[in-house]
Amino acid sequence: MVKKELIKSSFHLIDSWLDYQVYIKEIPGLAVGIAIEDELIFKKEYGYANLEKKIKLTDNHLFRIASHSKLFTATAIMMLYHEGKLSIDDKISKYIPWVQSTKDKQLEHIRIQHLLTHSSGITRDGNTAHWVKYKFPTLKEIKIQFQEKICFYEPSETLKYSNFGYA
Repeated sequence: MVKKELIKSSFHLIDSWLDYQVYIKEIPGLAVGIAIEDELIFKKEYGYANLEKKIKLTDNHLFRIASHSKLFTATAIMMLYHEGKLSIDDKISKYIPWVQSTKDKQLEHIRIQHLLTHSSGITRDGNTAHWVKYKFPTLKEIKIQFQEKICFYEPSETLKYSNFGYA
């Protein structure tokens, strides 16, 4: 409880510092939330969602957080692991059965730990421009991609960043 009260008493400092950072670094917009023990104790938006139209940022605006979501995915997986609901040694086919029916038989050997560590062998982005055009692929589009050769090396053979491995 002391920690929460200490942080709450520092809100004015946090707010002033963030406001200054947005100004001095010319950050168009920034949304911040601080949660402790499942309670949101601070939230504020700074700047604009649209600079040209001078639309202020609100908590209803969405952000493209891209690869930052991998942190949340990995955290959620490890929480499930600690709760005994999965093992990082489980093959992905246990949770994604359709990978067994793909042409790329290397997929059958991939385990959760390989996805978490970017050592699955799965290509970075597939062979389309989904990520480049800022349109994330649908599950149907991912399944189509996985029907082709999607692994370029054996699991654990080497590390290679993979958006598809986290999709």
